[in-house]
Amino acid sequence: MKVSNVEETIKKIEEVRKEVEAYIKKEIKEEDLLQEFLKFNNELALFLVNHIEKYGNLDAIHIYKPKSVEEYYEIIKEKIILGSHLEIVRNEANKIREKITDEWDTDKIYFPKDFNEYKNNSWKYILVAKEIEKYIRNKINYVSEPDDIIYSVQKILEQGYGDCDDFAVILSSFFRSLNFKVGIGFLKNHVFSSVILPTAEVYEDKEEIRIRFVIVPADNIRFKLSSFEEELTIYDLLNFFSKVREKIVKLVLQGDKRIVKELNEIKENLKYYSEAKFFPIPPLEYKEIKELMNLDELMNKILDDINLIIQYNER
Repeated sequence: MKVSNVEETIKKIEEVRKEVEAYIKKEIKEEDLLQEFLKFNNELALFLVNHIEKYGNLDAIHIYKPKSVEEYYEIIKEKIILGSHLEIVRNEANKIREKITDEWDTDKIYFPKDFNEYKNNSWKYILVAKEIEKYIRNKINYVSEPDDIIYSVQKILEQGYGDCDDFAVILSSFFRSLNFKVGIGFLKNHVFSSVILPTAEVYEDKEEIRIRFVIVPADNIRFKLSSFEEELTIYDLLNFFSKVREKIVKLVLQGDKRIVKELNEIKENLKYYSEAKFFPIPPLEYKEIKELMNLDELMNKILDDINLIIQYNER
């Protein structure tokens, strides 16, 4: 079986799966029966992909001379969609997830509907995303390649190295295999995976908190705060109820002005990502990206929330 035929066949399976899913949702009104048919449709598509993976050759690469960001995106998107269905990716991603939680809906994407659901469940989704990026960066070595060679996920895992576009492919594939919504970010001479995760913000006063969603670059974003022994990541700031956020507020209330200064410095450094152009990996859509918070907005809200909490405690 030729490589081109393998890729085209898997791509066609994904297209047909979506068509069947749309038809099922239109025709079946009973919820339990609908979920059963949707699950069977997904399992059938996965069965076909896994057998093509087993008997075909998926070590395909693209040696790419960029003509446009859009063309670059289409190649990366295809590799992510294919990679997210690979059995080895699903198995490894689920091993990471199982170390954190057994409660995971494999049939739908997690988006908390209300504040209580966010408070009780969002921490584990944020932590799983954090651990996936940590796992990939420990397993795959970053190398700078002279040519724009974009490898398949299978090839990246086999060789154990890749550049930024390879990291975008493999990270997004792992996220997508667990039903995270993902996108791809482009900056000058750089491309990176992004995962959509929930956060919460204080609205007007401490008694009212609403859910927001952030497009988080999975780009090895780490930083140091002087009051913390461990190195922190951007994931640590997402959870409104995390020990990190709790400690930051506590330090501010104790009069530690240094922590606010350091957070402002982090905010300035993260403005780098404000210039990024983001593209969706299905099922994420373009219109959804426009509604998401970026890192600059997230840091502004964290600082605003700290001020609101201070004002509330001074009443």
